[in-house]
Amino acid sequence: MSHRPMFLHGLLALGVLLAAAPAARAWDEDSPNLAWSNNKSSVTPEGNLSLHGDFSNECVTATLDKMPAHEFLQISVQLLILRSWDGLARTNGGGRMGPDFFRMGLDDGRTLAHACFSNTPVLAGFTPAAAWQTYPSPVPGDRVPYMTGSDFKNTFGYTFPKEGNQPPIIVRQDALYTLKMTVPHTGEKVALKFSGMGLQDISDESWGVTAVRIVPRTRNQMGMQGYGEKDLYDTFIDGDGNEYKILSAPSYGRLLQTAAGRDAMAANEAFWKLVAAGDGTAAYLAKAVKPVAVDSAKIAALAAPLYEDAPPTDETDARIQALVKLGVTAEPVLRDQRIDRNEVPARLDWALMEAGVMPVEDADVRQWIVATRILEAIGTAEAKKARAGLIAAPKK
Repeated sequence: MSHRPMFLHGLLALGVLLAAAPAARAWDEDSPNLAWSNNKSSVTPEGNLSLHGDFSNECVTATLDKMPAHEFLQISVQLLILRSWDGLARTNGGGRMGPDFFRMGLDDGRTLAHACFSNTPVLAGFTPAAAWQTYPSPVPGDRVPYMTGSDFKNTFGYTFPKEGNQPPIIVRQDALYTLKMTVPHTGEKVALKFSGMGLQDISDESWGVTAVRIVPRTRNQMGMQGYGEKDLYDTFIDGDGNEYKILSAPSYGRLLQTAAGRDAMAANEAFWKLVAAGDGTAAYLAKAVKPVAVDSAKIAALAAPLYEDAPPTDETDARIQALVKLGVTAEPVLRDQRIDRNEVPARLDWALMEAGVMPVEDADVRQWIVATRILEAIGTAEAKKARAGLIAAPKK
């Protein structure tokens, strides 16, 4: 964030919405036996909360090995967004400042969270666009007020700027979010990958995580967890005589409509219910969602020079802008390109961020892009097949 508050004199704490600070938390709130690629840790200035971090644009991995046989993973992470995240703002008139993104994914390439966050208050002297974020909406480009969905706001003592002006100004800027999801998974080993994207110096914008939990579950252990009274179920009996409840078709339709809707909190909840339903959701989306014409070859050709971490050139910048003009339809192809690479160049992620802040107004396209994201998070063979079917070749 290169901007500074300009006339906030006389205020010692701005944008503060105090909540009772949580009790001190220890590392034992992580799942046992998690192995971290970066062991950096710290304690919040206030609230005595231990966290992994803080970090900036690097990728940090938490790996859990030797898991018992399972069909799902229940994942829970407390994410701290620290200091002056600028949300959807690109510039403040004097230099680049955003958008500011956080990504969480799995080592098989699935993206579980790719969202823009903001800690910027709606106050004179701050860039207005910086007060909007995309989280918790699963639809790219949705404008959601800063800190929406957070459990604690401006509670842990992080401030910006450190040195302040004259007289000193203290702007409290931190938010804690609880990310919870259930995803299909069967492997013995899994790694969660966390990264910031587009962030400035770590003293300006950073993030941390705590209470990282990965719990393997069988279908029988899952039961009916996480579903609401409005959801309808059919009874299913497998080859071994075990009885399960699965979402019925009317619930799929209602949840998809909600996930693509304008209520960001309800949309996020509906999104993860559909992911947890796995192949049942995949089969429904393959039939219910209209494919969108996407020129995958053109997008791949434009993205090709972005795969190398060479210094930026006018040509590569022009290619990113050409991808941005294609709008949200470029996102699924760019995500596929990202999955195919072990080391992801920053410029490829920058193209994804730009696609992730493009507003989507058309109702059918909103359902389509949400469906592609749901199917990616499910990640089964059935889901991959359904997702490929939604990305139609353009008519000649």
